[in-house]
Amino acid sequence: MKNNYRRKLDSVKSCSLTLVGLMLLLGGILLVTATVFSAEMGKHSSSEATAPTVTKSTQPTISYPAPVLGYRIVNTYPHDPRAFTQGLVFADGVLYEGTGIRGQSSLRKVNLKTGNILRVRQISAHFFGEGITIYGNRVIQLTWRAKVGFVYDRQTFQLLDTFNYLTEGWGITHDGRSLIMSDGTSTLYFLVKVRSTLMFGKQTALHESPLRRVKWWDG
Repeated sequence: MKNNYRRKLDSVKSCSLTLVGLMLLLGGILLVTATVFSAEMGKHSSSEATAPTVTKSTQPTISYPAPVLGYRIVNTYPHDPRAFTQGLVFADGVLYEGTGIRGQSSLRKVNLKTGNILRVRQISAHFFGEGITIYGNRVIQLTWRAKVGFVYDRQTFQLLDTFNYLTEGWGITHDGRSLIMSDGTSTLYFLVKVRSTLMFGKQTALHESPLRRVKWWDG
């Protein structure tokens, strides 16, 4: 009897220990799972806290159109239809005009009201005349692709000098200190003379579109 009772008691103890072991094992698994889950959550919350917030604007892009200026024709004047104007300066009541056609390019002084040519100097046939400017008592004229410019006496149109530049020649003006030249792109060149070559002292991109002619307006 005692032996049977002892065997039953040992069996109950063994089952109890097994149950306790299973519970401890299950608790350990739950603890590990909770720890891993907590670590992963910590990672995500940390990354989310430091990540920049990107917000896409729903507002439409506002573009401001360039102002459009009107004009009014106040007078008309006669002009030689054979003169393909490339450079034009109005000074002392007359027009100084640079024309450009292959083989027929010229520098002219023209009476504005009558269109009469007061003085003309033809350019060598292999030059295509381009922009002009008056600089003191000189008239400066560019050529298109020859990379050669001419300096004339303002009164007589006598050729005083020639110079070279490194791009195509299009428009030319000055600000009283530097000659300012365009080459058909959006870049203006402020020129500095070094011997017989006008070098680019400064290049300034002023506009996205090509600049054909340039004029300095003081103020």
